[in-house]
Amino acid sequence: MTGAGACGIEGLHLPGPMGRTRIQGVNIMVSAVFKKSVFSAVPLTILALGLPIGLTMPAAADEVLATVNGKQIMASELKFANEELKSQLGNIPLKQQKGLLTKYLIDRALIVAAAKAEKVDASSDFAGRMAYYQDRAYRDAYFSKVMAVSDEEVKSFYDKQIKLVPPREEIRARHILVKSEDEAKALVKTLEGGKDFAELAKEKSIGPSKVRGGDLGYFAKGDMVPEFYDAADKLKKGGLSAPLKTKFGWHVIKLEDRRMSKPPALAAVSDQLRKLLKRQKAEVLIRKLRKDAKIEIAGQEKAKDAKKAEDKKAEDAKAAPEAKKAE
Repeated sequence: MTGAGACGIEGLHLPGPMGRTRIQGVNIMVSAVFKKSVFSAVPLTILALGLPIGLTMPAAADEVLATVNGKQIMASELKFANEELKSQLGNIPLKQQKGLLTKYLIDRALIVAAAKAEKVDASSDFAGRMAYYQDRAYRDAYFSKVMAVSDEEVKSFYDKQIKLVPPREEIRARHILVKSEDEAKALVKTLEGGKDFAELAKEKSIGPSKVRGGDLGYFAKGDMVPEFYDAADKLKKGGLSAPLKTKFGWHVIKLEDRRMSKPPALAAVSDQLRKLLKRQKAEVLIRKLRKDAKIEIAGQEKAKDAKKAEDKKAEDAKAAPEAKKAE
């Protein structure tokens, strides 16, 4: 368990220069520049369009996965089903995803057959719906082509970002959180008598970190409320603090270790950075297409003209008293 996330559970953690991001079900620490990049502002149009910027399933040989009333379901269809359902798949392992997506394609084939039997294509809006989904298919195919990101691009971006993140000192500490000063003083006496800190934390602490023996992991200046960090930072390795009061209660702190921070490994953030680079490419493309296009939004020009008329009317009304004074 690394520091910032653990501290956040206790309520001690501040929104500091380190952030925690979940990558494929594993918690890793990512530096500020990565957090800022990954969650930086992306035009709403790009996100709202649901562009295929996420991870894709490995290409599979086009083999028959199943047959439904004589209709074959091919392995190549998994890619498209994955793009459609990726937000619902979450961190499900790829091996399980294949089975779930195959079941989805089987159910879809059954529904399509039933729809054809009901002649739903004769309905008034069917042609419009088909045209809409065809345009979406064009969009998805085009973005998949132009937003491809190579391993070299990911590595280059990673190297540039790493240079922007200087190492900083981190400390690792445990703490026991109690409600009163008297309780904290009693804890100090017990610990000075030789009681194991981790065991005592499990017995007495009222903070969630009690299950880890009070371990808060590694954290740096700015990650914690100031008084807590300052008290921990003053300690020598293995040292105990005097009872410390914060808005969360009374603490007894033990310093476990000090180290200089290291950036996350490329392998740990490569998928995250690849998605970011795809979003950046999408943003650039959308802006270029908008710039080169003639776009007219119905009613917008009328609204502009009405606004100008209102502004002129307000200016005239404001100028009238001044004109009378001049007379």
